[in-house]
Amino acid sequence: MSASTGLGLIEVHLLDAFDRCDARPNSPHVKSQRVVSALCDAAGIGPRIGYEILCDLARPYVSHLQLVDFHGNFGSPDFGPAGPRYTESRLTPLGAGALAAERGGSGALPIGLINGNSYVDGPRPPLHPERLVAALRAAADGANDDAIVDLVGLPHFPTGCQVDGDVAEFASGQATELTLEARITPIGDDQLLISHLPPGSGASEVTSSIAARIDLPSASRIPRLPVCGVCDDSAGGTETRVFVYLQPGVDPDAAIAMLRGNTQGIRRTVGIRLDGPLGPLLRSWVTEHGGDDFESRLSLVEAAIVGRYL
Repeated sequence: MSASTGLGLIEVHLLDAFDRCDARPNSPHVKSQRVVSALCDAAGIGPRIGYEILCDLARPYVSHLQLVDFHGNFGSPDFGPAGPRYTESRLTPLGAGALAAERGGSGALPIGLINGNSYVDGPRPPLHPERLVAALRAAADGANDDAIVDLVGLPHFPTGCQVDGDVAEFASGQATELTLEARITPIGDDQLLISHLPPGSGASEVTSSIAARIDLPSASRIPRLPVCGVCDDSAGGTETRVFVYLQPGVDPDAAIAMLRGNTQGIRRTVGIRLDGPLGPLLRSWVTEHGGDDFESRLSLVEAAIVGRYL
């Protein structure tokens, strides 16, 4: 991973391909096919791999900080994207800033600290963007480990799922297991809304799992859910909205408990690990990458956070 941004080698090559295609923040979007071809010509990275990574850099449910501004269908947890010849893209201001950092034209950016690498099966989890930026400022002001840990809290995933785990164990840099759960909200007395799924889960997975448990025979060993219907009303890949309709007289809290224990995609356990204890890790980053433009670089990251679910 790059020390300047925390990005992987392919991601850095991809940012460079955008620049060579003149697909910068203040320039028009270009066909994604053109960027993918430039990546293949320069680095030998095949179009299928290159395009999937390009889409990931634009997907708000994959990473907190988007480096690519995308026009078109970049897919969802359930469905793949439209082909690169049918979509357009360019660098975001943060993407251009990351490329400048990689080329030595500016100081480092804490993109890897915030996005982590768990979305590509790495061990580092994503962290809450605003809290991480506040913790870096606190580390620059000499905050101790406890204050930094309190500011950062547990990992925070881009889907907005609920996260449960041991904060002290996570902050120590040890291998830690986290439980990630969807949010289930009662709507009146007879409906539930399932939203903010764990990473790797899709609305179709949840909907199919619930539907399969509605009309089970009474002798079935599989628990029958106390619901009479389910509807996926999700808006593409950016928002999950699965409505569950309860049977008359069913207690919503009891139904939520049954859904959490018997529905695929609602709960996942993941293993994560930081590169070291959290406090020293952030203080080391500030020591190595601080400088006169430290605040302006953090402000660039903050500008990329605006409008995101936090």
